[in-house]
Order: sequence, then C-alpha cells, then structure tokens
Amino acid sequence: MAISNFSFLQQDYAKLAELGKQAESYLFNDPQTTAFKLRAFTELLVEYICNHLDIDLDARSSQLDRLKDWKLKQAVSEDILGKLHSVRKLGNKAVHNELDVSVYHATWLIEECYLIGRWFIQTMQSNYVFVPEFQTLARQEPAVASLKKDNQKLQQEVESRAKAIQQTQDELDAIKVELHKAKTAQLSAEAQAEKLRVFKQASVEAARSFDLKMEETRKRVSIFDSFENVELTKGQRIALEQMQAYLESDQLDSFILHGYAGTGKTFITKGLVEYLKAYGRNCVLLAPTGKAAKVISEKTGTSAATIHSAIYSFKNAKLLSEDEMEIPLAQLKRNLDSDETVYIIDEASMLSNAFTQSDSIQFGSGHLLDDLIKYTKDSLEKVALASPRKIIFIGDHAQLPPVSMSFSPALQAQYLNDKYELRVSEAHLNEVVRQKVGSGVMDNAVMLRSSIDEGVFNQLNFDTDKPDIESITADGAIDQYMALCRSTIAQTKEVMLVASSNSQVKVYNDLCRQHFFPNKYELCPRDKVISVANHYREDITVTNGEFGMVKQVLSAPEKKSVYFKKKVDGKTESVNVDLYFRDVELVFRDETLQPKVIKAKILENLLYNSEPSLTPDENRALTIEFMQRHRGLNRDELEIRREKDPYFNAFKLKFGYAITCHKAQGSEWKHVIVKCSSHLKILTKEYFRWLYTAITRTSSMLYVVDEPKIRLGGNTQIVGGQDLVFEQSAANLSVVNSVNPEQAHQFGISDNQPILKDLLRKVQACIQDSGIEVCNIRHYQYQELYRFKHADAVAEVQFNYNGKNKVSSFNVRETGLLQTLLQQLLTEVKGVTLSTISTDTIQEQYSFTEPFLEQFHSRISEVFSRHDIKVSNLDQIAWTQRYTLTKYGDTAVIDFFYNGKKQFTKVYPKQDLSSSSHLLAESLKIWSNS
Repeated sequence: MAISNFSFLQQDYAKLAELGKQAESYLFNDPQTTAFKLRAFTELLVEYICNHLDIDLDARSSQLDRLKDWKLKQAVSEDILGKLHSVRKLGNKAVHNELDVSVYHATWLIEECYLIGRWFIQTMQSNYVFVPEFQTLARQEPAVASLKKDNQKLQQEVESRAKAIQQTQDELDAIKVELHKAKTAQLSAEAQAEKLRVFKQASVEAARSFDLKMEETRKRVSIFDSFENVELTKGQRIALEQMQAYLESDQLDSFILHGYAGTGKTFITKGLVEYLKAYGRNCVLLAPTGKAAKVISEKTGTSAATIHSAIYSFKNAKLLSEDEMEIPLAQLKRNLDSDETVYIIDEASMLSNAFTQSDSIQFGSGHLLDDLIKYTKDSLEKVALASPRKIIFIGDHAQLPPVSMSFSPALQAQYLNDKYELRVSEAHLNEVVRQKVGSGVMDNAVMLRSSIDEGVFNQLNFDTDKPDIESITADGAIDQYMALCRSTIAQTKEVMLVASSNSQVKVYNDLCRQHFFPNKYELCPRDKVISVANHYREDITVTNGEFGMVKQVLSAPEKKSVYFKKKVDGKTESVNVDLYFRDVELVFRDETLQPKVIKAKILENLLYNSEPSLTPDENRALTIEFMQRHRGLNRDELEIRREKDPYFNAFKLKFGYAITCHKAQGSEWKHVIVKCSSHLKILTKEYFRWLYTAITRTSSMLYVVDEPKIRLGGNTQIVGGQDLVFEQSAANLSVVNSVNPEQAHQFGISDNQPILKDLLRKVQACIQDSGIEVCNIRHYQYQELYRFKHADAVAEVQFNYNGKNKVSSFNVRETGLLQTLLQQLLTEVKGVTLSTISTDTIQEQYSFTEPFLEQFHSRISEVFSRHDIKVSNLDQIAWTQRYTLTKYGDTAVIDFFYNGKKQFTKVYPKQDLSSSSHLLAESLKIWSNS
C-alpha cells in the first residue's frame, strides 16, 4: 500500500513506521503475522521509552517485565499501559498459535497501535505534531480466496510467516542492543525523577488530546486474561465474574471481596491489579498499615501505600485551635486522581472508623473510613461523572476487628450502604486452595472461622497432629525461637513470637534480648525494633507496625523533667514526668523497600515498659516540653517548628522480637510461635478471632504454647455429688451383668417389668458364690416375696419399694442359719434405686433440634462407651439434656445444662434417679477426665 497509517513516525522513528506498515501489508493474507508485527511494534516503542527515561533493564527482559517496571508504570498513563498489555497478549497468542487471529481482530490491533504511536510521538516531541486520522484498510483484489484453496501455497505462507517472525525478532534484538550501547552516563536519581515527572505530564496531556477509544480496548480485555494457565477454584471464578461485572457497572459504587486464610485473596488481588492495568484504569493499592502495604506490594509487584499517606497531607499541618495543648491536624488532600481510578484496600478488616488520634497528630476528622470515602468521592459531589471512581475492599472478617471496634466496618455491606449510601456488591472466597489443603494451620483456621460464621463458641479443641504445627512448652518457646533464627538477629525476619498482651510481649522481648545481648539491659546496636506510631519526615515515612534495626547508639539517655498541674477528681495536683531521649541511627525500609539509614532521637520511656503507647501524662509532657523551648513564637512559627523538632518527633519504638496479635495483623512470617493463653475468655468470639488471626500469620510452620483443648461439654462445672465416691471394690451389685430372660419368665417377670428385673439382678449379685438360690418369687403391690433355698434349708425375704422405685426395706422371715446369712448378704439392697430401663429396649436413635446437641450426644456416647457404659435413655428438657447411663444393669442419671450460647455450663448428678451411686460416681469421674 502506498500510504500507511504509521507514516507520521517515519521521520523520527523509521523502524516503528516500517513495522506498522508491514503489519498493514499482511492484514488480509496473513492476519496472524500482522498481530506479531504489531507486538514487535509495541516492544520497540517501549524500548525507546525506557532508553529515553534512562530505565536500565536487561536487554533480554520480556515485554511483560518492562511493563511491570515501576518507573515505566510511573511515567506512562494508565490508558496506554492498558493498550500495550492488550497488544502484547494478543501478539503472544498469535506467535504461539494459541489463537487464530481474524482480519477483524488484526484490524483492531492496527488501530490500537496507531493510537499508541500517536500518543508516543506527541509525548516524545516538545512541539505539536500533526497526525492524520486513522484510515481503515480496504481489501485489495485479487482476493485471497484462491490462495487458500491451494494447500501448497498455504504451506508456503506458514513457512514464510515463521521466517518473518524470526527476522523481525532478530532485528528487534539488534536495535535493543544498539540502543543499550548508545546510552550515555546514567542520570542521577534526582535528574531521573524529574525526567519521569516531565514525561508523565506529557504522557497524560497527550492521552487526553484525542480519543483513545478505550471502550474498544476494554471490550477485548477480560479479567480472566490475568489468570491464564491457572486452575481457579469455583469460588475464585465466581468472585472474578462478580468483580468484572462490578467494574463494568455504572450502578455500583463499592465491592467487598471476603476471603478466608488460604483461599487465594492475594493471588486474586495480584491478578486484579494486572487486569486494571490492561483495562487502562488507574489503580491505587492501599492498606491500613505500612507493614501491610509493604507485604501486598511485595506480593503483587505493584507499589502500595498506607491509606494515611494517600489521603492526608502532612505538610503544613495546622493546629486545631489556639490551645497550646492541641495537636496538629493533617488535613484531607484534594483528590487529583483520574475519574476512573479504582482504589483497592487490602487488609480491610483493620480499617477503623472509630475516632482515633495519634500521640502527635490528628488525621482529618479522626474517622479513617469516613475520610477515605470522602476522599474517593472528591469532585463527585460537584460533577456527575459517567464512570465514577470505584473502591474495592479486600479482607477477612474472621480476623481481629480494628482497635476500639467490635466489627470491621469496611467489610459490612449494610454499614457502607447505611452510612455512605454506597451501592455495594460482594463476593466470598471460602475454598482453601489446593496448595493449602492438608495443612494443619488451615484445618484449625477453617474450624475457627466456621464457629465465627455460625456464632457458636462451645468447643475449641486445637489440633496439633499435622506436620506444620508443633506444640511446645512455655519454657521451650525462647529455645525454639533461637533454634529457628539460628541465634542470629538477621534471621529473625523469618520468625515471630505472638502473644495476646503487652506484658507477655515484654517478657518475651526481654528473654530474647538476654540471648542476643547477655547482661545488656539498654538499647544496643543491631537491636530489632518496631515503630508503634507514625513518623513523617522529609527523608522517610515510618508507619506504625514497621520493623527496623538500631545501627548505632550515638548517645547516653538525656533526661528532661517536665512539671505541670492537672485536675483529678476536681482537685488540682502537681505532676512530674521524666522523659528520656537518646540519639541513634536507625534502619527502616523506604517506599521502594530499600533500607535507609536515618539519624533520630528515640523516646525511651516507651521502649522498656509494657505499655502499648505513651500515657496521657507523657503525651502532655512532650507537648509542654516543646512549648517551653519555644516560648514567644507565634502560631505559624510553632507549626513549622513542630514538623521538624527532634524531641517532639522522637521515634516511639518497642523491641521487635515479639509482638501482639494486633501488631502482627497484616504481616506474615515463615515461622510463627503463638502463646495461646490470653486474658480473653476462650469460648468467646473475641478469642476465636484473636487465635484465628494469630495462627494465620505463618506462611510455613506454626508453633503453639498452651493451645486450647476444650471439647464440646468440656470446662463444665459439676454441681453436687461431692459425697459420691467411686470405689471399684465396693461396686458389688454390679457383678451380675443382667438377668437371664428365661429365668425372669420362670419367676413371672415379663420383659416390660424392668424394676422387678433389676431387683432380681441385685439380689442375685448379693448371693453369688454363696450356694444360695432363688427358687420362687411372688409379686405384690410395691412388694416382692422371695423364697431362697440352700441345701435342705429354705427362707423367705420380703422386699418393699416405694413409688420412686427405691428399696425402702427388706424383712427376713423366721430365724435360722440361712436366715442369718441372708440378713448379712442382702444388706446392700436396702436403699438402692431400681432401674426403670430395660437393657433389651435401649433406644439407639434420637432426634435433635440443634446440631450442637447431636454433636454432644456423639461425644457422650464416645466418652462412656470406652468404659462399657451405654446411653440407655435421653430426656431433652428445656436447656437440659438428661442422660441415663447404664452398665451391668445399673443406671446413673446426669443432667447436662446449656445456655443460650449453645455452651454446656453445668453437670448435675441425679442421685435420686440413679440406681447405682457407684456408677454415678464412676460416670462423673470419667466425664471430668475426658
């Protein structure tokens, strides 16, 4: 063809123009080669950009590697990145014959590359460049139909395509090498940053100067393109479909992706980010804490920031009022993000909306979620946008809620709708991915979150049988820690101790430090620390929860005593607070995850105690000390001094070998040691969420101390029965297991007379091995008359029982040697309660109104069957399960009480309903030891 849509590139970028023209020439006879030529076009174009911006990449790196480079992503507008990804993917499929590219697809690709090229030339040139409008190519005759009928020519076409692909690739590689050799000396970091900024501005302006036809690009991009060659779970596939529908909808404002541990949340997040880039939408990845932001950044390969740093302005923070005790206010930024920006909030379970204020600054309204929503809506209140910004919350509602809140507001659709009028869609990831199946950590996590979802906390039998969990003793926790980190601080980055209270954490930190620094009680070089407040400096931002290291200790402690008065219970008291400062060199990672050495003062008051933060008196003393050093300054001067004052902004640190679960949230380590004992009651939602969060901090191996072992019905209190004593030798009446049915019939006792059967069994137990036999029984109301025989002697004994089936008395008639012997042998029968249960008619099946009652029944059967005790009857009374247990014909009746939380609380032995106090005592002992 004489004129190409890419002619405008000929003067400055002849090879780009040539590749574009070649792609056009193949359109109708080989659209597959067209697709490859255009992939080469975009590869070379990206190479030119990297060369221009001094982005140093390996010449062998792929197009995908280049498009993922953070500097390139910072410089190139999102729409263009989306188009480059689209061309790359379709070009790859064409090269590998994974897709039969049609003329229709190839025509679209040509126009896509024309638009990319138009953006490129306008961005690269400092002055206006005239670019003709795109002209759709027309098919030239003779038609290719005759060619496709000729198999030999078709084979030649395929061979020709392979040669063209190889030739183009060779030329492309040669140009890359040439450009690399031609590079001048590398720019300084500051100069390169400025070049990136200028290019970004030009890029955005160029992208806005004409219609990029993003709608056409997006029609050909699917969220599933980011998950090629990956086996998705059913839940993941459904969630992705819902997510794509949300992003394409004008009727929905927010999306919540609920994902339990091990279900692939991070994997989905990574693919989502890639999809948004291919879609050409600006994507902002945020997290509630600096540590969580760095974790998600490392896992997705995309820069992430804290919510605070993204939405608040720390420069020129203003005092809230004229009161010198007031702290500065970091105001909400003006949102300059594009109208199609998508905000992804990872670890959203940690996102609070309770009023919070740090030691030295207040952020916006003090309500973080309120401010985040307001920030994302900025300008929407004034301008109706066709494609409003969207916000995606990703989190696990089974984890700990934010401090001072009982739930995670960002993960509750109803809350978002009621408070902000957001139209919310949500999806759930419940299936543990194949790689995690069989993990003991995941098994326990699933058990915990099932209870959390159901709201039932009546058992917690933590399983340590799987190889990725090990139970260790409390005394062995530090030894295990040292073994895992090989007794070197450098290796502690893979190991963490997690406890429930700051006092427990302090004990562990002190013990660890004694191993690393024997007999050293003050801060040492190489000490591992964690920031427990946000610190904003010009050279670095260190947020709450970030780990660092002490490089050098530069001074001894500096004491500053501060005196002030305050009112306590209406009375004015004098207060003296000693503040201790020390100069140190610290190492923290910056936003690019590179270690950065900084000099700073630290406030040692917090470092050595067991408090989570400064006390109100210490906070006030810090402010007063600052004001006393700067008397006479006006308001504006004070604000300037506050920002940089080394004492007022002293780092607030704790030792970082052990941390609380709240501090661990959002992070993970290869090895985690969890001290499971807590100030929280175990069978509560709060403890279940705490333990769930703690154990899911590991990526490999979990070690537990004092793990809970409470089975259903465990931890119950036995009420009464203290006088019952189980003595195996005393259980004489249980020697005879049962009465022979034929013998019972012989004495006129039918199967439906269990009381009479039980009396006969007990009598036979008493006379066993004595040579005495029962030869006849006569039955009367509440009375049985037995006739006994021994050799030639006979005797009668009258047994009396009452309406409660208790043998009230027995009377041996007449006198004689046999009578005297019977008087002695039958003594144990008096006072016993006769069983109303027939061993021949024990009920095996029961129906239950609640699943937990059925589970409890299974546990009862399991516990007692090991001791040859059976469940002979169950009466289900309000809030009570009355079990009748039987062994050798004896019965024991026990009431198990439960509450409205489906927790069994008390065990009450029913001695008056039991036929054997010995069996009752035995049963109570078995249950208490189960």
